[in-house]
Amino acid sequence: GQLEVWIAEAPEPAIVDLRGAGTDVPCGDLCAGPIAFCPGDSTINVNSELQLVGAGTDPTNDPLTCTWSVTQAPPGSSAAPAPPTDCVTAFTPDIVGDYQLRLRVRDPLGNESSCTTLVHANPFGGLWIEMYWSPAGDIDLHLLHPNGGNPHVWASWEDQQWACFFSNCVFAQPEWDTVSPNDNPSLDRDDTQGTGPENIRVHVPSKLHPYRLGFRNWSNLNFPVSVTYNVWCGGNLVHSQAYQSTQDDEVIYVGDVTYDDAGPCTFVPDGTVIPKP
Repeated sequence: GQLEVWIAEAPEPAIVDLRGAGTDVPCGDLCAGPIAFCPGDSTINVNSELQLVGAGTDPTNDPLTCTWSVTQAPPGSSAAPAPPTDCVTAFTPDIVGDYQLRLRVRDPLGNESSCTTLVHANPFGGLWIEMYWSPAGDIDLHLLHPNGGNPHVWASWEDQQWACFFSNCVFAQPEWDTVSPNDNPSLDRDDTQGTGPENIRVHVPSKLHPYRLGFRNWSNLNFPVSVTYNVWCGGNLVHSQAYQSTQDDEVIYVGDVTYDDAGPCTFVPDGTVIPKP
């Protein structure tokens, strides 16, 4: 090769010939890439935010970029690190189960390295209902108190006091049973355009009455819609089933959950499809 050396006020540069030679001797830190560091494995409750503290080192102290991604998740999850491009990020699991997250660090030359961490999401100890579906659309999760009326009647599932759904259970909790908020239902997630998930929880379920479980197909452009419904009682999975919905506005009455002193709960399936009158 050649190197041009420009000297002030010189009419032209000086040309210096360059000649290089190869070697198989390792170049050490100058050629070494970065190293990624991930936090240890974690166990938290579903819908709880977890801080992930990642980092990277570079032997030449070059600035590094970080990228987080989810490489393994339970079916139906749409959870993702936020923000995904900071070394320290937050992650909120939205479905019960195991997640694997990968941190990738990269230097300006394109050298990179990665590491992984595992997150296990437990259900809450009371009643936990989760639902997801495909293809994308608006499927609404419902929980009905017996005071709301006959569960085989479509209008019962829209009761503003005794049914928990998107209209009355997202920003407030209907007052059920005792004056304590622990036995009130809460709808934590309402997805109107995607594939879910949605969930309803009751921290301390009543033992005085059953809970009616169902969902409504609010609107969907493609049929049939496959809706997966999981029911957890006291940390135990008592029901998991995929249902087929074939028209807008129909309600599917999934079944009943009853709590008593004998165990976490008893699930009795129903499966009735209730079209809108």
